[in-house]
Amino acid sequence: MADDLDDLVEQLAAETRRYVDQRLQAQAPAKGVTGSDPFLDAIEDYVSRACTPLAQKILELEQRLDGVPFDGGLYERGKAYKKGALVTHHGSVFVATRDSADEIGTTPPSSAWRMFCQRGRDR
Repeated sequence: MADDLDDLVEQLAAETRRYVDQRLQAQAPAKGVTGSDPFLDAIEDYVSRACTPLAQKILELEQRLDGVPFDGGLYERGKAYKKGALVTHHGSVFVATRDSADEIGTTPPSSAWRMFCQRGRDR
């Protein structure tokens, strides 16, 4: 596996060198006209092209996590909670069904909260 990783790193380095060389050759006639460093411009362009798909994938994954339950801790009145927050309130666990600062246990009950687990009884 380490050899595969080393090969992959070498391949990526070679591709980067080829790409930078192509950019430098393409910009050679304009060198000095803009006052920028063509080598740095080529690297910036390459990194931007490499990172853009990764940033898009991260955004897609973050959107898929919207509403996935997570520990919201002990319920605090007036605190804003995100959709999916699991909070403990008087021994029961509630889940936030939307972003909200609505209170738990109001009459009529808020649509922002749904009971996830009811507290047990003492014997």
